[in-house]
Amino acid sequence: MNEIAIWLMAGAAAVLVAAAGLALVRIVRGPAGLDRMVASDVLVSVLFGFFCLIGAWWQFPQVTTVMVSLSLVAFLGAVAAGRYAARDRDRGWARDERVDMSADGRPS
Repeated sequence: MNEIAIWLMAGAAAVLVAAAGLALVRIVRGPAGLDRMVASDVLVSVLFGFFCLIGAWWQFPQVTTVMVSLSLVAFLGAVAAGRYAARDRDRGWARDERVDMSADGRPS
């Protein structure tokens, strides 16, 4: 591996460490549960970047399996977070399609 590639990978690793640190700060500080869920999804994406970097550094083709599995978990987590947020927003209102909803989302 040439010297430029080593410097680029070291720079990428530093950026990923900074991103992981910022995501951990957002997970700890909040302020809402949805913020924490999005930050955990970002942290999973940063881990995905770390696996890509490790696979490129040591030339491990097996890392591809881990990256595909991790991307599936991240996708399912994002979908679950979206459904959770939508459920909280719609709590208490009728979900029946026959109910005519006004422009502000309240039943008329």
